Amino acid sequence: MTTVVPNGKRALIVDDVATTRAILRKILTEQGYETIEAESGEDAIRVYHAQRPDIVTMDIHMGKVSGLGALQVIFKINPEARIIACSSEHSQNYIAEALRMGVKAYIKKPFTTEDVLNALNKAWS
Repeated sequence: MTTVVPNGKRALIVDDVATTRAILRKILTEQGYETIEAESGEDAIRVYHAQRPDIVTMDIHMGKVSGLGALQVIFKINPEARIIACSSEHSQNYIAEALRMGVKAYIKKPFTTEDVLNALNKAWS
């Protein structure tokens, strides 16, 4: 599958699990993204504000500031932010809330490369 990806764009990967960040980093760099990472909602907000990445993958369940909390702040910084939510939590309530907030796609963990590519296509369309 070919993804709709503008070359040279930056992706912010937000997840508290290093292995998940590494998997996403591999997939995204193979698609032409420069990647930056954050381990928490707090870091995500700081990095997003400072670097304004073109797209974000955001884990929903993290420490003090959850992914949903970080999403709220990022959308205040940039209401047009392209965000893909990721979570092992498959509750329809979390999915619906993330989509209501403005995320472009939702990936359920564990995910495949194809799941990520489909979410990227959706986020850029």
